[in-house]
Amino acid sequence: MKMSSSSVPAAAAVAAVLLLSAVWTTTTVTGQALVPGVMIFGDSVVDAGNNNRLATLVRADFPPYGRDFPATHAPTGRFCNGKLATDYTVESLGLSSYPPAYLSEEAQSNNKSLLHGANFASGAAGYLDATAGLYGAISLRRQAEYFREYQSRVAASAGERRARELTSGSIYVVSAGTSDYVQNYYVNPMLSAAYTPDQFADALMPPFTSFVEVETVAGLAVVQSCMFLCNIISAGAARPVQLFSPQPLARSRHCRHERTSTSMLLLCNGVQGEKKEETRTVNHLSGDGRTLETAGTY
Repeated sequence: MKMSSSSVPAAAAVAAVLLLSAVWTTTTVTGQALVPGVMIFGDSVVDAGNNNRLATLVRADFPPYGRDFPATHAPTGRFCNGKLATDYTVESLGLSSYPPAYLSEEAQSNNKSLLHGANFASGAAGYLDATAGLYGAISLRRQAEYFREYQSRVAASAGERRARELTSGSIYVVSAGTSDYVQNYYVNPMLSAAYTPDQFADALMPPFTSFVEVETVAGLAVVQSCMFLCNIISAGAARPVQLFSPQPLARSRHCRHERTSTSMLLLCNGVQGEKKEETRTVNHLSGDGRTLETAGTY
């Protein structure tokens, strides 16, 4: 999907800058992208249309979704009225097109569309397989399988060398965790009775580290300069269901952030050659869409 040259709203532009500041400080030659591609995993915060192809009620392929999306002003499958924060990040990195939703007709029919990355995210996905299973979404485990399939397709289309350069030099964005709470823990009385929010946060850590360290990294032919940006439980964005959540999410975000910060530090020490940073954005497009708040980068 080609990008429009329309102006960037202030709040989203700041969000993109914050995400980029977590990557690395560098300069770029005019017209040259900073990275070869972006790989996106997670939930509705970054889903670019994969759920359009699923038998699920969690979808955004109808109005008013997409009404402010450049060029088409029509639903794309993004859970917002226009661009996602990751879209602005891709633009700021200098890439010529957005990574397509991997299950989209574009991505499935044209391997060349995958040469700048791909979006594997699925609304209602979580670190727990059961979370996605409740809503017919693509689990993080299945997203990792699609990523490995993606690598094979790029290698077959553009050659092994191009595939290695793309996968080892790309930025990897992971935005997940909220659905595990909002659409699983807080609606499942058995879970909320068995675990406190802190204990449930502990239960999410093994699948979190497994996804980053095993499911995805193990599939990389060469791990050199790839960067993981893990967006930890963000409030507000694509989350109207939170209005009806029986319990506040502040404590859930806090306890899971504590564990994830520690896990990311351990992962940074555990995988040689790979750079991982946690970008924790909170209410990055809250209220009227102009207010930006962030809890920092770790």
